[in-house]
Amino acid sequence: LFLKNFKKKKKMVHKSEILDLKGTHKISLISGGTKIVVSHFENENEREQERSDDNKRKSNEDKDDDKSTELPCPPDNGSIGFVLQTGYHTGQGELLRTILFSTSRVTVNNPEAFVFISILLCFALMAAGYVLYWGLQDETRSMYKLALNCIMIITSVVPPELPMELSLAVNNSLIKLHKQKIFCTEAFRVPFAGAVEVACFDKTGTLTSDSFQVVGCTKLNLNQQIVNRLKAPTQTKSTYELKKDKGETGVGKMDGGVELSELLVANATKFSFDVAVIIAGCHSLVCFEDQIIGDPLEKSALQTMGWDLQINGTVTPKLGATAAGGVSNVSNKLHEEIEVKIWHRFPFLSALKRMSCIVSVKRKNKPLLFRAIVKGAAETIGSRLRERPVNYDLVHRYFSRQGFRVLALAWKGLNEADDNNNNNNDNNNNNNNNNNNGNETNHENMSINQLKNKKYLKSLSRDHFEKDLVFAGFLIFACPHKPDSKDCIVQLKASSHAVVMITGDHVLTACAVARDLTIATKPILSLECRQGQEQEQEQEQEQEQEQKREASSSSIEAWKWYNLDLDEDQGIVINLQSVEHVLKTIEQYDLCLSGQALKHLKDLADSQRLPEPVLDRLVLATRVYARTSPVQKEFILSTMKKQGITTLMCGDGTNDVGALKQAHVGVALLSAAAARQVEKQEELMEKKKKKNVFEVGYKKKIYIYMYIYIIL
Repeated sequence: LFLKNFKKKKKMVHKSEILDLKGTHKISLISGGTKIVVSHFENENEREQERSDDNKRKSNEDKDDDKSTELPCPPDNGSIGFVLQTGYHTGQGELLRTILFSTSRVTVNNPEAFVFISILLCFALMAAGYVLYWGLQDETRSMYKLALNCIMIITSVVPPELPMELSLAVNNSLIKLHKQKIFCTEAFRVPFAGAVEVACFDKTGTLTSDSFQVVGCTKLNLNQQIVNRLKAPTQTKSTYELKKDKGETGVGKMDGGVELSELLVANATKFSFDVAVIIAGCHSLVCFEDQIIGDPLEKSALQTMGWDLQINGTVTPKLGATAAGGVSNVSNKLHEEIEVKIWHRFPFLSALKRMSCIVSVKRKNKPLLFRAIVKGAAETIGSRLRERPVNYDLVHRYFSRQGFRVLALAWKGLNEADDNNNNNNDNNNNNNNNNNNGNETNHENMSINQLKNKKYLKSLSRDHFEKDLVFAGFLIFACPHKPDSKDCIVQLKASSHAVVMITGDHVLTACAVARDLTIATKPILSLECRQGQEQEQEQEQEQEQEQKREASSSSIEAWKWYNLDLDEDQGIVINLQSVEHVLKTIEQYDLCLSGQALKHLKDLADSQRLPEPVLDRLVLATRVYARTSPVQKEFILSTMKKQGITTLMCGDGTNDVGALKQAHVGVALLSAAAARQVEKQEELMEKKKKKNVFEVGYKKKIYIYMYIYIIL
């Protein structure tokens, strides 16, 4: 399988800079043996040097008109390679080789076995001492036989059947797991499963379903009455309670008596032109064999819109198709005969929490429209808007508190065609904000030739396109819980197991799910730094800016604990210089740590301003981790292991592989779609076996009857 990967050049600001090859700077790391398909140079001098070093480069006669790459245009609408065969030496191949040809040795080397043997050894030593004492009293007894008897007593402390019985216990466990369609790649971890003290779970794909449902897109012109009801301090409702309140239209009532229809547009065909272009163009999906492959969240948004992704990468509406809400796309004149094409893509980075694309929008009888479209975390996009809406934070925090997943959408015009488009869409768009006041423009004066020149687009940094943005709205997703998640967690807590959630979602979303699944049953305290929050949320790649932010947030006084249930603006200061204060706090509250807060605590511990035992106790006492990176997930599990805690990590095996390996017991769940496909294949195999058995039995009966007839 050929995978297209994006890498970004890293500019070294200081020679003494330490690179994080497994975390932040992984996007700039290229493994040995990698084939560079398309590369970009900052200036012509670098390009000429590269040409002189490669004397075997072919002539330019077969080059395409596009001069942005040194390679000819790939055939078959962008297919770069065709894989004839693959081996077991890739990352996925190693897993398949382990499953198919597993020869792992089942070992019984665990602490419980040694404790059991030590107890038997104590009795054996006492028995041998008793025999030796009275044997020495008998002068007629042979000393050689006496020594032999004592040695036999001591050596018989381990019964010959003990290793076999312990191995059989592990083997029986493997057989039972296999019958339940659970494969174990490391059999020596089975005994650890019986001593698990802390069970850690990922959220998306593990506790919740991996299929997202588009709830709608938020309105931008909310009246003051709705805003006042949103500010009312009422207890939040979970997504399950919202389902009970939904009527026939599928639009439910939120807390505070606010209707969903007052906050968002649920019908996808009535989304604004700006929102439709961002959904259609800002993604990393690929069309392969008439199937769309990629992020389930992006697939759900595109399918809800009723749009189609072509093989060449363009996105067009499916005319006559039915989108969400049961309304045909043909009835929506705003989305008719639109073609969105991606010219350049800035991939999603976990450090930046956003992605962006340069797209062209082809419309009927209208000039070609070029835009820079951006989507990402609400707290990240908010600081990059040219004009931030007044109720921006209130709306996105409101939906996050209900357990929804919120994506902020924004755009930036790149040519003059955006002025005419904005004026025409003001009357047709019920969801449009009034950012175009007077003669103010939302575009940059870039020519069509520049925008179609991939070399020119690559020469510009992503920060050039991701600033001074126009806000389009919040796209709200619902991710239903798995039906057996809550029962499983209740049973784990009833058996004295501590349950922890480790996710990369928003803090409020993670806490809402934790309440629904009874992971958090007390009021939740979250460690946050709300002083200069906008500067803290932006994590740029330049080292100088990172040092400024770290210096501004290094003070302990800037970080406070906030009660998320009451949505208080005044934080609580907790003395973190002793473990006793932490123990008193967790008696009344459940703790939540974001990735930024965990990094802050770790920096304090490294600078010896926070005692290391306090950090270890905080990591063990926290019930919800949000906005965590894969490296931080691994750090959480390793910190628990360092304290002698037996841990279990359950995830989907995507961005939590390090945590799965670090835990004593790692459980990777198969997605529901893949599980159903495996079950269908097994059913077909069973039917085929039964059919073969019937045919063989029928032939045997005929042969027996013929044989009897010949004898008679």
